[in-house]
Amino acid sequence: MANTCPILIEAQKLAHKVSADPEGFLAYMGGLEIENRRLTQTTEDLTKRNDELRSIIDRAHENFVRGFEAQPAQSRELENRVRALETEVRQLRKERVLYEQTKDLNRILEEKNALLKDEHKELVLAKAQINDIAAGASELALSFHQISSGTLDAFNNHCAHAVSRALRNIGKVRGAMKEQMEHCQDETARANYLGLSALIAQCVEGSLLKLVLGIDQAISATQVQFKEIQGKMDGAVASLDSEISFDNSAQTVGGAKIPSIPAKADSCKSELLIKVEELFSDQDTLFDSSSSVSDSEQFHCSPTSSADEHYPPPQSRGLAERIREEAAAADLLDKEFPGFELNGL
Repeated sequence: MANTCPILIEAQKLAHKVSADPEGFLAYMGGLEIENRRLTQTTEDLTKRNDELRSIIDRAHENFVRGFEAQPAQSRELENRVRALETEVRQLRKERVLYEQTKDLNRILEEKNALLKDEHKELVLAKAQINDIAAGASELALSFHQISSGTLDAFNNHCAHAVSRALRNIGKVRGAMKEQMEHCQDETARANYLGLSALIAQCVEGSLLKLVLGIDQAISATQVQFKEIQGKMDGAVASLDSEISFDNSAQTVGGAKIPSIPAKADSCKSELLIKVEELFSDQDTLFDSSSSVSDSEQFHCSPTSSADEHYPPPQSRGLAERIREEAAAADLLDKEFPGFELNGL
């Protein structure tokens, strides 16, 4: 049973080999010893490395523990930094939007400034044109005033001369009739002479006196009307000057209202034309046949009125017809009583 034990068998084999080759066995044992020393040294090195690794692991564990303990504070700090960065990003986005809006506004302002420059040039041209129109209107009114004043002065002088001649001729006619009446013995003829004398006094002298009175009344009334017309013209010129005046420094765009300059110039021109039309329409209505003033009253300047203070009126058709009628009557009297001054009209 002992012979069947594996250890014994191996021991017997080993003893047999040693006895067979002692030197080989010694060499083998020497190799084992060297291998043992190498393994021992390796074990010692591994032990040192194990100790170093353990110390490293311990330090890492300590660092991990300290980091874990300090993690909440760092997390809060990181969260605060993240919030601050988000706020800064939002602010930068707002500033970017404002920057884009500012660029757009600058572009719009530049375009508006260019438009304002063009409109300013148009306004300067329009103002020059309106000034030329106003100057032409003033010259036209002055020329019309001077020509009409001279015409009315000549007419008034001629009318006064004609009326005085007519009155002298009527006096001569009545004197001749009175002389004929003194030498006439026929009562019927004397009655006819008296009736004719009364008719002449009533119709001719009365008509002349009414004509002179009507002319004086018309002159007084139309002087007032032409003062009003002249006031309207002066007011129109003053209003035009005030409407076309402008200030370059006032044309700003920052929060201020920017007027439409071409529209303003067109408005000034339109208002000027409307005022001139109203002025001439007022002159036309002064001589309407439906007016309460008679034909003999439709004159606006007397021989004693100043030509520099009133604009003269247009000629009256009704009074001209009446003058022609008086002239025709004077021609009839001239044919009936030759030698009298009846051609003054």
